[in-house]
Parts: sequence; C-alpha cells; structure tokens
Amino acid sequence: DPRLKEIMTSLVQHLHAFAREVKLTEATATNVAVAHGHAYVTAGAKGLITFDLSDPSQPRQVRQYELSNDYYTDALVNGSTLYVASRRSGIAVFDITNPAIPVRLRSVPESVVEVNSLALDGNVLYAASPAPNAEVYVYDVATPAEPKQLRRYFVEGAEPLAGEVPLHVAAMGGRLYVSNWSFGMTVSDVTNPANPKLLGRFANGM
Repeated sequence: DPRLKEIMTSLVQHLHAFAREVKLTEATATNVAVAHGHAYVTAGAKGLITFDLSDPSQPRQVRQYELSNDYYTDALVNGSTLYVASRRSGIAVFDITNPAIPVRLRSVPESVVEVNSLALDGNVLYAASPAPNAEVYVYDVATPAEPKQLRRYFVEGAEPLAGEVPLHVAAMGGRLYVSNWSFGMTVSDVTNPANPKLLGRFANGM
C-alpha cells in the first residue's frame, strides 16, 4: 500500500529525529505517537508529555498532563483525537485540535480496566486489556472523540488463569493480531468487527 509506506516512512523519520538525546526530566517514556508536528509521549506514572517538533533536531517540551493514580502505556492519534492506554482508566480520550494542548475529554470504558496496547484499522479501535478480564475491547470510532463499544472480545481458546492474556494488538485489512503471552500470537478475522473470529495462532512448540 503506497499510502501506508509513505506514512510509515514519515513516522520513522520523526521517531529518528525524536530519538536523539531528549531529556524527559524524571519520566521514562513507555511509547510515543507523532502527529501534527508534535510528539505525544506516554511516560508511565508521569502521564502524557507533549513535545513541539517544529525543529526536529531540538524537540521542545510544551505540555505535561500529570497523573495522580494511573500509568500511561501507549498512544495513538486519529485525526484531532488522541487515544492513550492506561492501567486504571482504560482508554483516555484527548482532544488535540490545538496540538500543543491535549484536553482530556473522557475515558472508555467507564469501569476500571487496564489497557496495555492500542491499534486502529479504519474506523475501528482495538484495545488489549489484560486485566481484570483478559479481553480485547472493540470500538467504532467513526466519530473519533466518541468511541462506541462494539464488542468485548475474548480470544477463543486462551486461558487467562494460565497467564494467557492479551498484552499487545495490531490490526490491518480486516485482521486482528493479538499477543496473548504464553498462548502466542493469534490472528482473528474482524471484517465484521462486532463479531471477531479466530483464524489461527502461532506459539512455541506449534
């Protein structure tokens, strides 16, 4: 896909520019999303740190959204909306109409759940939630700032009590890839995202 190649090339260039020695004060970066000339760095218990990349050789911190009792692990941009994975509040949804000033709008789901990883395929957002129920949340994000839950997907055959929980997700072209710890990587058909179907898995010894 030429467009995907263009996007990935641009992302790699941004990340290489950002990866030079940038001091995040006392924070440790867990992930980064780059869009609109800014880098959105998830910094664990230190929250979300925003850098202006107007000069890629000298990223400049412009904002920090601090946390009182949470831990941010992943970030993903969809237009003027930023999704952030957290250990206590699921997916934090931010408005980045002003890219330098993320404004938190809401969290989904409303219950306390851990989300470790995010993936976007078209208008569908996937979130790996290892706890408390070992599931993948599936959202319709046709309206990016207002995710609508389509499904809570429990990967067929995985045994959460044996540590087989979803830790990371990737999605593309109607396929959902889930890293399920010792259960291995699973591939599911999500051409109908409200009804995922397991196609197969790859694991040690298989």
